[in-house]
Amino acid sequence: MIELQPGDIFATRGSGLLGWLSRRLMEPETGRYHFGIILQKWQDDYLILESISKGLSVGRLSFYKDADIKFYRVDCDEDLREAAPLELTRWGEKPL
Repeated sequence: MIELQPGDIFATRGSGLLGWLSRRLMEPETGRYHFGIILQKWQDDYLILESISKGLSVGRLSFYKDADIKFYRVDCDEDLREAAPLELTRWGEKPL
């Protein structure tokens, strides 16, 4: 497996009724519906940001160790890819 880098994106395959509904409500239809992004390497794991209904959640990639995960890397400058997860933390900011 390639070494993951900050800004790499991952997607998990859903299961059960909720997974089935989620996959069929997306356009175009896809077998993957839960997405996250690598924030940084941490010890022998990776810190991740993932999308949830309230915004972003911080977690660890090892939470998905038994899941069917697909990884994506955007073809852009490394600086831009590293900045992407940090900029996502602005999402959901409440105006003063």
